[in-house]
Amino acid sequence: MSKNVIITGTSSGIGYELVKIFSEKNYEVLALSRDNSKLRSQNLSGVTSINFDLTDYENYADLDEYLKSFKKIDVLINNAGFLVNKDFEKTTIEDFKKIYSVNVFSVAMLIKYTIQYMCINSSIVNISSIGGIQGSVKFPGLSAYSSSKGALNILTEMLAEEYKDKNIHINTLALGSVQTKMLGKAFPGFNALTSAKEMANYIFKFSTDEYKLFNGNIKIFLKKNRKTKYGDFTVKPNGKKLITINSDLNIYRFLITLLHEIAHFLTYNDYGFYVKPHGIEWKNKFKNLLLPVINSNIFPDDVLKPLAFYAKNPKASTDSDLQLSLILNKFDKEKAKYIFQLKNGSVFKTYNGKKFILIRKIRKRYECKDLLTKKLYLFNPNYKICI
Repeated sequence: MSKNVIITGTSSGIGYELVKIFSEKNYEVLALSRDNSKLRSQNLSGVTSINFDLTDYENYADLDEYLKSFKKIDVLINNAGFLVNKDFEKTTIEDFKKIYSVNVFSVAMLIKYTIQYMCINSSIVNISSIGGIQGSVKFPGLSAYSSSKGALNILTEMLAEEYKDKNIHINTLALGSVQTKMLGKAFPGFNALTSAKEMANYIFKFSTDEYKLFNGNIKIFLKKNRKTKYGDFTVKPNGKKLITINSDLNIYRFLITLLHEIAHFLTYNDYGFYVKPHGIEWKNKFKNLLLPVINSNIFPDDVLKPLAFYAKNPKASTDSDLQLSLILNKFDKEKAKYIFQLKNGSVFKTYNGKKFILIRKIRKRYECKDLLTKKLYLFNPNYKICI
């Protein structure tokens, strides 16, 4: 029996890509957007795309014939969004009303209208923004947009609590910048590191499988490239749990990193801070998450063997496993140069601009001298360098 999904904001960008992915996976899809003409022209299998104004709440009854044909809803992805980039003093009450109407009120009304069709383990995913997370970096001109996403995050937490006894999972994904038509219009000339298709692939995985691990009590969002880590899990003073992942990771490292951080989340839920961050408890959680995905349907053949070896006793970072690290790096958009590729006497820079000279190899690592301080350091062979 096929599964059913409703996706909003499907005329372009992430929503458009999501519809194509769900169609390829043999879902029955109801796509809602003000103008779905582009999507209809694709004649995608299992897709019903209708022109629908989510802010016209009196016409929600028009959805009845489609909902009754579904009988149940397995996934609802509230992806539609509206963004205005204006100085606060120039932002009108109409701007606020329009943004909140799309980003908050329509989400609440669509969930309210469709919740009766949800069943055990149905998944509702609300697409939010990192700008709506307390303590995150904020940008001028987005007072209405970011505050609306903050409201959406709280709404998600409230609904997750209200419907938890019915086993309906309601989560928010707070995204960083993604290259979409909406972003380009609001920030002309800005190029995001993550494409709409890449983000849609992640949202598909989360909304159909990984959502089962969460229900309103953790936020996952993307960060700009960080040189010292691929991702992290943190617990804020108010008890909220956050997972952040670098937005520039290739899809295979992204999945491994996500499972790594989810393992931290599960370990914290069971043991709090009373165990080591990468101790046996975390290792067991990570292995249980990682082993089911080590197959040729998910990873390329050349990744499978080193990944299986790594999974036997996972370390704090995949970079600690030279073979796995180098194979994963092959799928990066930008090809890196590594310290093991240098000859003795070569001068190189680290990511923070410090200059070193390679002295010699000592067992598995490389001894290098800081040209400024003259201090000696040992580097792993797969340390990425700048020439």
